[in-house]
Amino acid sequence: MKLTKSYDDMIRRRIVNDKKFAVALFKDSLAAIFEGDFTYGLTRLHDIVKVGMGFAALSEAVGMSTQNLHRTLSVRGNPTVKTLNKIVSAIAASLGINLQAAA
Repeated sequence: MKLTKSYDDMIRRRIVNDKKFAVALFKDSLAAIFEGDFTYGLTRLHDIVKVGMGFAALSEAVGMSTQNLHRTLSVRGNPTVKTLNKIVSAIAASLGINLQAAA
């Protein structure tokens, strides 16, 4: 008998049901990417897109195929800064937040 739920399942449920959590996870994902933890950051961005705006909408927003987006936001993804900027901007818009860069 399984007593605990999958961590990934819990994350996905919270993204759908709690907008504040989704925004916090988005910010945490960006912080992880900037700190060099691309696996965590890209995986969580993938989760946010998958259960939030959807890959079809992101594809339209950034001008990339859904297949390329899945690859880009995978564990082995290696997006260019330009591509990551487009993706992050589209996700931020879908979450209703305004991004501002600060040092």
